[in-house]
Amino acid sequence: SLNKVGDVAAARARWDQAAAAYDESLQLRREQHSRLGDTPEIVRDLSVSLNKVGDVAAASARWDQAATAYDESLQLMREQRSRLGDTPQTLRDLSVSLNKVGDVAAARARWDQAAAAYDESLQLMREQRSRLGNTPQIVRDLSVSLIKVGDAAAARARWDQAATAYDESLQLMREQRSRLGDTPQIVRDLSISLEKVGDVAATRARWDQAATAYDESLQLMREQRSRLGDTPETVRDLSVSLIKVGDAAAARARWDQAAAAYDESLLLMREQRSRLGDTPETVRDLSISLNKVGDVAAARALWDQAAAAYDESLLLRREQRSRLGDTPETVRDLSVSLERVGDAAAARDRNEQAEAAWQEAHTGWARLSAAFPEHAEYREQAARLAEKRQRAEA
Repeated sequence: SLNKVGDVAAARARWDQAAAAYDESLQLRREQHSRLGDTPEIVRDLSVSLNKVGDVAAASARWDQAATAYDESLQLMREQRSRLGDTPQTLRDLSVSLNKVGDVAAARARWDQAAAAYDESLQLMREQRSRLGNTPQIVRDLSVSLIKVGDAAAARARWDQAATAYDESLQLMREQRSRLGDTPQIVRDLSISLEKVGDVAATRARWDQAATAYDESLQLMREQRSRLGDTPETVRDLSVSLIKVGDAAAARARWDQAAAAYDESLLLMREQRSRLGDTPETVRDLSISLNKVGDVAAARALWDQAAAAYDESLLLRREQRSRLGDTPETVRDLSVSLERVGDAAAARDRNEQAEAAWQEAHTGWARLSAAFPEHAEYREQAARLAEKRQRAEA
């Protein structure tokens, strides 16, 4: 089917090809819906096609287009539930649609809206489990919902709530693995849950605990790569795990270990870019790896080396912004890179260059803070940059 063709293209990050297949499928589903009406199968097929179209838009950071598709899909699933009641398929489809809507809200830093969608999805999955028990699909769906609820809590610095959600997700995935073994999906899900648990520990400066979780996640991803090869997903997952391991090492001033992890991550992302081109995700991942490599160089006072990495990262983020516009993520990422470029300039007594970079970074954080006053990070970063500039001028 057209959706299957699109799925294969999407798995290879060939988004234009995927979009063409999904768009054609959606058109066919709309025509079928107009002819035959709201039969359960037709409504579900239309909802699935809308989600696929939304997924391609989301992969390209076209959030308005993604939101339109996901919102329509969600409306269809709410109507389906009102007609059919709480069948297992209807509940799962509604939960999936809610998560998609939440993902768009999260990408726009609308965390209260995201949390509302994720919370409703989680409630549906808990009800599903209470009726049907621990089937592999239900356990995975519940774990995914818990991760999303945890993410929304973490974004609002509600760390106890995030930890509770992530810990439950991790427990579910360990039990799933013990029942079903090392399937690719289970290994990946377990790795993600471990990283989330590690992230909460890292936020609380419990670095040994974070490192333990990150190390286990990395081992899983290395094994996954050895089994599946260099798929786009496997390469990215391994790169992310390496970054996390590097972060835990850097926090404990283990610079050689951090450098080894970050360098390997950077190499993976350069190879990924050469295969896939400048997709938004690949460009962002490469930029992050460059910043991490620069951070180790900065910690070692190798400022020319740090500056080279930061400059390349900044260039990528400027290009990303020019393609995607001023999303919360692009403005945030650009501000982060600008501050690093400024730091490297200041360390080499290039004070005018440093001030220009810091000023632009401060402007970015201030704009985000004004647009999202409930978001503590934006407000705190804007204040911190203002203080940094004042100290430099003194």
